[in-house]
Amino acid sequence: MARIRSSAIILRKKKILLIHRRKNSAEYWVLPGGGIENGETAEEAVKREVKEETGLNSQKLTLMFYEKTAGGQEFPYFLCEVNNGNAILGGEEAEANCEDNSYHLEWIKFEDFNRLNFFPRKIKHNLLKLFSHK
Repeated sequence: MARIRSSAIILRKKKILLIHRRKNSAEYWVLPGGGIENGETAEEAVKREVKEETGLNSQKLTLMFYEKTAGGQEFPYFLCEVNNGNAILGGEEAEANCEDNSYHLEWIKFEDFNRLNFFPRKIKHNLLKLFSHK
């Protein structure tokens, strides 16, 4: 069974912060976030991952929804209010960043989000619904 992942939805001025991935010949976008470590809550994990991956400090979290997997696991997605600083890639992603396995932080306009190859695909409609309310 996979480790539970906690993800951050970071919005600012009609844009969402995503990690643009290029791995071998694949190109896709994902939300910041990562696995929940032993002894950590989902909220603690997403705050830690946001800080590690973007350099931003989480100020307020709101649980928006869960992604339910075929195996019955539930992965939480939090709307994450962050400080006004600049997002700068850090952590394992910055260390692993190379030509065949690249990570880039990008602020994507809501209207451009639907055209992206976003993963996981099954939560893309949840995000599009959220944009319509922001």
